[in-house]
Amino acid sequence: MGLGRFGGGEGAARFWAGLGAEVTVTDLADAGALAESVRRLDGLPIRFVLGRHEEEDFKRADVVVVNPAVPRDHPLPGLARLAGAEIVTEVGLVWRLATGPVLAVTGTGGKSTTTALLGDMVGRHRSGTLVGGNLGGSLLPRMATHVPSAPIVLELSSFQLHYLESQRPAADVAVVTNLAPNHLDWHKTALHYYESKRHLVRAQRPDGWLVLNAGDPVLRQWAADAPARVVWTSTEAPPARRGPDAWTHACYVEPGPPGGDPRFLYRNGDGEADLGPVAAWKPPGRHNLANALQAIAAAAAFGVPAARIREALAEFRGLRHRLEDAGRRGPVRFVNDSKATTPEAATLALDCFGGARVVALAGGYDKGADLGSFAGALARRAWAVVLTGQTAGALERGIALAAARPGGGGGPEVRRAGDLDEAVAIAADLARRAAAGGGEAVVLLSPGCASWGAFAHYGERGDRFMALARAWTDRA
Repeated sequence: MGLGRFGGGEGAARFWAGLGAEVTVTDLADAGALAESVRRLDGLPIRFVLGRHEEEDFKRADVVVVNPAVPRDHPLPGLARLAGAEIVTEVGLVWRLATGPVLAVTGTGGKSTTTALLGDMVGRHRSGTLVGGNLGGSLLPRMATHVPSAPIVLELSSFQLHYLESQRPAADVAVVTNLAPNHLDWHKTALHYYESKRHLVRAQRPDGWLVLNAGDPVLRQWAADAPARVVWTSTEAPPARRGPDAWTHACYVEPGPPGGDPRFLYRNGDGEADLGPVAAWKPPGRHNLANALQAIAAAAAFGVPAARIREALAEFRGLRHRLEDAGRRGPVRFVNDSKATTPEAATLALDCFGGARVVALAGGYDKGADLGSFAGALARRAWAVVLTGQTAGALERGIALAAARPGGGGGPEVRRAGDLDEAVAIAADLARRAAAGGGEAVVLLSPGCASWGAFAHYGERGDRFMALARAWTDRA
């Protein structure tokens, strides 16, 4: 139920068809919208029901593999359950088939970067490591040849964790990066969103490890009744080494002596391991520093040697569509941060460009998130803003309100665009004007909102931005 475009539904269909099952793929999107996914399944014995769902398919099913984005109160999975079907998800099947250790990462922001870095670290230590989940694609077709003892590193969304609750799979190492209300159009309340994330924590065993961000007040509360051993991470001052407030297990930045280089340190109860200079970590921003600490903590708790951790830190260059360089023409630079689909992620991106004048492209699908703080950040930190999508009006009102407050400084110039192509054209002209007086200008696509309605997913939006940026920077 839900073929989708990220590969999870495709992988599940291929998996079951390979086992000889009678497979029906059903999706409300039509064949044109799903053409690429359908094409990749060409030649397999699969029946497609596209542009609609048929009740009879659910009544006669033995297993329904539900796409995680299917609304949790959708009646058709319930109908299938009443008829005797088992309701599963693609990632739930991966976890059921896993015989080796599983390391799982969730949170509101930073989970993809943390998962990718952690997967690299673990893969350098244990051959055959698989990395996937919410990152996209499907691990199911690879499970048949997966080394039984090899680890699996998964990024998990709140949707996936909601559907995993009844399965209660216990992660050997779990990471929760941070929390802020998100996807309220699906979860309806912030509490349900948080509780979906918390399923990962509650299902762990006492011999597991749980990596938590000490700067998040909700996660500090979760630690009190977490069954696993907690490893704290902090980008702030080092934790106390002794006394009632000391952390037995922690990963943090040690400033070092005056004039010295800050270092990554991991405390494991027996002592502290130096995991290299912070300067070796290239992705910009304090949020990326937090991501690095969480991956280090999880890898070290899992037993990855310090040398492998240092190698991964030094060689990691970030993810596609996450503060990705999209080209430069003179003093105007383009940066693709399409993966910033939450207000929190986009707010953090605004802090990554020093004294450059930022022309921000923001807005998109309305997930029900609170946009007030993001609008305030745009008012304070952007030189100009170009808005698109359903949230454009709310963001424009929020920017105007923040700019009108005492000390608001008048705020940035705000423009509206009908689509991304028009937005990039407007932003490029604004950036050229911003750089005319000297210094650098940055055209930053960091929408703070999902891409649905205009694009299939954030990757498609980011690819379009990259193409538009290249067309502008390649002009003679």
